[in-house]
Amino acid sequence: MRVFNLRNRRRSKRNVGQIAVERFEDRTLLSSVIQVDNGFGTNGQLNVPAAVDGVVQNSGRVLITRPQGIGGGNDTVVIQAFNSQGVLDSTYGTNGIVSGLTPTTSVDATPLFLVLRPNDGGAIVVGRTRLNGETGQRFFLAAVDSAGNSVNTFGFQGTTTLLATDQDAIVDAIADNAGRLLLVRQSSTTGYYVQRFGANGLPDGSFGPQGKRFMLSSSLIPTDIAVQADNTVLVPTTFGSFSSTVFVMSFNGTNGTVGFPFSLPLAEASAVDARIAIDSSGQIYLAAKSQTETFIDFNNTYITSTVQIQRFSSTYLRDTGYAYSQNTSTTQNGTSIELGDLAVQANGQVLMSLNNKSLQPRQEQPTILRLKGDATPDVTFDDDGFFSPVLPSRANGDLQLLPMVNGQLLTLTPLAALNTSTPGSLLFSRYFVGSTPPTGQAEDIYLFNPDTGILNVQRSLGNTFQQQTVANWGADPNWDTVVGDFDGDQKLDFAGRNSAGRWMVYLAGRKQTQDWGNWNNAVTWSRVTVADFNSDGRDDILGQLPGGHWWVALSNGIRFVNEFFGRWQANGWIDFEYGDFTGDGKADVLGLLDNGSWILGVSTGTHFNARFRGKWAAAPAWQEIVSGDFDGDGTMEIAGRTTGGQWWLGEFGTNLRVQTSFMNTWANADPNTPVLTGDFNGDGRTDLLGAATNSGWLMTQGNGSTYQTVDYFGIVPLAGGNTSVVGDFNGDGRDDVASFNFSTGRFFTSMSTGTFFQQSLQSVISGFDADFSLGAGEIIP
Repeated sequence: MRVFNLRNRRRSKRNVGQIAVERFEDRTLLSSVIQVDNGFGTNGQLNVPAAVDGVVQNSGRVLITRPQGIGGGNDTVVIQAFNSQGVLDSTYGTNGIVSGLTPTTSVDATPLFLVLRPNDGGAIVVGRTRLNGETGQRFFLAAVDSAGNSVNTFGFQGTTTLLATDQDAIVDAIADNAGRLLLVRQSSTTGYYVQRFGANGLPDGSFGPQGKRFMLSSSLIPTDIAVQADNTVLVPTTFGSFSSTVFVMSFNGTNGTVGFPFSLPLAEASAVDARIAIDSSGQIYLAAKSQTETFIDFNNTYITSTVQIQRFSSTYLRDTGYAYSQNTSTTQNGTSIELGDLAVQANGQVLMSLNNKSLQPRQEQPTILRLKGDATPDVTFDDDGFFSPVLPSRANGDLQLLPMVNGQLLTLTPLAALNTSTPGSLLFSRYFVGSTPPTGQAEDIYLFNPDTGILNVQRSLGNTFQQQTVANWGADPNWDTVVGDFDGDQKLDFAGRNSAGRWMVYLAGRKQTQDWGNWNNAVTWSRVTVADFNSDGRDDILGQLPGGHWWVALSNGIRFVNEFFGRWQANGWIDFEYGDFTGDGKADVLGLLDNGSWILGVSTGTHFNARFRGKWAAAPAWQEIVSGDFDGDGTMEIAGRTTGGQWWLGEFGTNLRVQTSFMNTWANADPNTPVLTGDFNGDGRTDLLGAATNSGWLMTQGNGSTYQTVDYFGIVPLAGGNTSVVGDFNGDGRDDVASFNFSTGRFFTSMSTGTFFQQSLQSVISGFDADFSLGAGEIIP
């Protein structure tokens, strides 16, 4: 995690300051890793009237299909595209729409499925239509490429029609890894079968006669379909009330040969439904519902239902260490749990949607379950592993799960019509689920109010922030706070020392506060700083007594152990910097005396070995001194700005003597604004950031040997008394700035593009003053 890398240790110092935030107004308290992505649609949702089905391309573009009337009826079918922000995508098709996706003589058409081709991002519409002059209906297929152009080599000018009766049905549809369409069909005369179509839109005879392969028994009912990496087709089936087992049929990807590779015995008497999903490593997940009905009287039947999930290897071996089961009981008129969808996220976590249905009153409430690697509910997923999305109207079908390649989750929920004059709709919702943004973890902000003892986290959702209260330590005007990774789990923890000298630590990964020990409360501590002084992967806390004694609270992962690290002269210092100046992985202490002498205390893990390491100009020549890895070599350097605005770089070579070189000059810097450090262009080197007298940001960046200053990196958002904290708040690998104003309470972010800051107002905060503490880093997974 970048925030704790020793070459970025300056962040531990400049991210903890005496700054104040009372609370974010109008923010939703968070308790889980699933959060609405407000950068999509309206408040994270896109509601498309009359839409029937939808898919998401790898780019994040959403495609939907819906009927469209021309002569008064639904004469044709269209595909409509929305970009990753949920706005109509004019680059797709013609101004975001592809029309004319039915045979030319179609007079009544309805889409059934929209299938994404995984090999090229194109899509196939599967629907019903009636042709002019005919009384019965047919099925039709229509193909478009990834940009919304009709594929004229598919069927006849982009469409194919299939003979059918009004009683025939298409149960499910999917495309294999070669882009070939697979349909699960039901014939009123021959039963269920799987049919495959080639890239030309015609039945694929290599799969079977007319591309068809029938179920091995006419009593088998297919419930879902999935495709393995070698294009083997898997179809779970049930016998309805006649069997308590789900049987999975396989269809060879080369010649369609049919088999029964595995099955799953269920807990109750009758297998009712089943879903199947395959992860990126080829492991197969099978979810099933079974139920037992117990007759009570002529008016009531007691129903016991069990939902199970089992994992199998790619060669169909059952994983006995992975099994989930959930049991419910109800009456025939009560609430029932129905299977919705099954999917696997990019990180391997399993998602299952369930639909809670009731007859009195008639309603449906979708719920999403997430399982950990051991098949137990992931309690970080909305506390108990179950998440119930907020819907604008009543659901009218199963919630579909569409995990995105960037780690986010898109869901698709059919909504009932509000009245007889309006159609139903499809609701798309997009969420952060603990594994986004794709480039890295977006960093969050701690806010601590010593007057109340309340610790809040402002969690970054990429473009916005939401608030969660994580601890209440009690009011104490003498709270001394720092941030660091004290238990080594790569999450930013928060530590505070109260008037009694007790160190209270909020552990972000464990979501709990613990008492980790004490310091003497009868003396005054100064230069309290966080770094890893013994290179064990856990942050420690350094402090100095009035007599110059250095003490370090060394973390052992469960508490602090105080260790005396040596004594330096008590007075006469201009500045102290902390970090790994020697490259051995342990943080050191570097001090500049009034006479310009640099004293480096090299950490042994239990002591500082102090030595003279060269000279700079004496006080009062220096206006600001900071540290960072300015050349990207993995060790810390120092940078000092003179009263004349010149920046000088101090590096420590193999002999640990300071080697000084000129960097650049800030001629118009605001002397009242502190300098910030961070990697604002994502090149792995520390940059210098300050405010200019023209209210713009000054940025000094280098390549390891030369340094250039950008005179205007964006506008400084706040005037008057304010404070700023640096962090990568959108997870794009570049540091950003969060700024808080004492007088107006406005909270701005300046998001770096690498060449400029894009500024936005996040919130207006009441009661903001200089008493609060904050820190930025990876807090909430």
